[in-house]
Amino acid sequence: MAARPDQRTAGFGHASDILATVNASEARDDRLAPYRAMGLSERSLSLIAQAQASGVSETQILALAPGMERAKGPARVSLKVSEKGCVSLYGLTAQYPVSLYPSQWEVIFGMVPEILAFIAANRDELTFRGDASRAAKAAASASAA
Repeated sequence: MAARPDQRTAGFGHASDILATVNASEARDDRLAPYRAMGLSERSLSLIAQAQASGVSETQILALAPGMERAKGPARVSLKVSEKGCVSLYGLTAQYPVSLYPSQWEVIFGMVPEILAFIAANRDELTFRGDASRAAKAAASASAA
């Protein structure tokens, strides 16, 4: 009895079954390639695949694609000169830039070794972005005190 193409088996299947699985996954990837190029998230790509399987036209899918969830990539950090002549660093926080006058940036750059040493010395007490478990522990210990 041949294994189904979507089923993983412990042993080796027939060559035709393996080839069918590879061809099916390549065909799926080819149909989603234009949407991957748009930077859509895996969840959005899954919804598009479901829509394709249920017979929704490419025109309808393309009309919905711009409003779909985008894949979250690394934050894009950029610099701009603010209206007040500050150096504004965008992309570190969700909404607002970090804006300092050039002389303030120079002070920070001069303190880089001290800042790195401080972070290393206090690593256990610091919360790092994306580290929800550490933030939850800090909130729990604050409420217990």
